[in-house]
Amino acid sequence: MTASELAEALSRLDDPGFKGLVARFGGGFTERRQLVDHFVGNPGHERQLAHLLGLHTESDKLLEAAQRSAAASERSAAAADKSAHSSRFSMIWAGLGVIVSLVALALATRAVQ
Repeated sequence: MTASELAEALSRLDDPGFKGLVARFGGGFTERRQLVDHFVGNPGHERQLAHLLGLHTESDKLLEAAQRSAAASERSAAAADKSAHSSRFSMIWAGLGVIVSLVALALATRAVQ
C-alpha cells in the first residue's frame, strides 16, 4: 500500500468510519492527513493499516505478481512442449518427404535409361 493509496482509502471513509478505524488502529489521529503522515514515517504499520482498510501491502502485490509470473511461465513451458512435440512430427514428415523424393528420382532415372 502506498501513501497515495492510503490517502485515497481514507478519503472514501465517512467521519464515523474514520473514527472507527482510528479506534481500531490507535494513535488518536483526528485528521486523515495525520494518519498518512504517520504511515509514511512508520512503514512498519503498513500490514495493520492495509488489513483494516482491506488493501494489499506492497509485499502482497509483489507476491501476487510473482505468482502470476510463475503461472505464465508454466503456460509458456506447456506451449513450448506442445510446439516441440509438433515440430518432431513435422521433422518426421519432412524426412518421409525426402525419402519419397529420392525414390521418385531413382525411379525416374531408371525409366530414362
